[in-house]
Amino acid sequence: DIVEGIEEFNLAVRPGAGYTVSETQNGGRILIKDTPDSKIQVSLSTEPAVLIESEQTLSVHNFSLSATPPEEGVTISVSAPNLSEFDLGGIAVEGGEILEARADGFDFKITARAAKISLPIADDGVEEGLEEATFTINPGDSYQINPEGGSATFTVVDVPEQAPGTVEESNDTLETAIATGLGGGTLSASFDGEIAEHTIELSPGDSLLIDGTEDVDLYKVDLLTGQQLLRNKPHRGDIRDWLNYKPSAQSQRFPLQITQRPFPIASILLFRQQP
Repeated sequence: DIVEGIEEFNLAVRPGAGYTVSETQNGGRILIKDTPDSKIQVSLSTEPAVLIESEQTLSVHNFSLSATPPEEGVTISVSAPNLSEFDLGGIAVEGGEILEARADGFDFKITARAAKISLPIADDGVEEGLEEATFTINPGDSYQINPEGGSATFTVVDVPEQAPGTVEESNDTLETAIATGLGGGTLSASFDGEIAEHTIELSPGDSLLIDGTEDVDLYKVDLLTGQQLLRNKPHRGDIRDWLNYKPSAQSQRFPLQITQRPFPIASILLFRQQP
C-alpha cells in the first residue's frame, strides 16, 4: 500500500449557469488520513546528482509536506554525517529556517508545504577523490517520513574530470530538450553529441537498453515569424531535412530532433536567418 500521511485537498465551487456562488461559503479544505494516527508526511529530494568542489556546486535540498503545516511549523531533524564538506556560510533557505546546525546534521523548521535549502559544496583544496554525502530525515513525533523519499545522496568529486558518467540521457524528451540559445543577437550555435549505448530505468529493477543507433537528442529554438533555421553540412553523421521548417505566427517554438547515426560522434552548426 502507498503511504501518504495526511493529505490536503482544496475544494471550490465555481460559477455556473442556474445558480450563484456564496461569497463566504464557496469551498473549503479537506484532510484525508491513511489511518487515525497518520501525520503530515515529509519528503526529501536533492539535485544535482554530482557536486564538484573546485566549482563549489550548489546543492539543492527540496523538502515537501503532504499538507499545509500548522502555524508553528513542522520541525524535522536531518542527519548529515558529511556536513563539514559544505560551505555553511553560503546557505540559503526558503519556506523555513535552520534552528540548529551540528557537525553531523541540523534541525529545520518547515513553515510552508514546499521548502528549499541551497548549500554550496566547499572547495577545501584537498584531493579526496570520489566521495558521497548523504542527507537523511530522522524520525520525529510530529511528522512521518515518506518511505520512498526520506534520504538522498550526492556524489562529491574534487574536479569535473572525476565526475562519473551516467547511463541515462537528459535531453531525449521534449521537456528536457536542450535550449540552443538562438535569438536576439545570437545567430549561430554549435553542438557536439556522442552516440552511446545507454539504459533508461522504467521502474525499480526494470530498465530499457537503448542501442547506439537509436540514440536521439532533442534541441529547441525560438524563432520569430518569417525567420528560418538553416544548417551547415555536419562534420560527421546526418540530420533530418525538416530542420528547414519555417514557423507560423501560431507556432514560434518547436523541438529540433537531431538523429545522429550511424557514426559514434556527430556535430551540427545551426544558424538563424533574418526574414
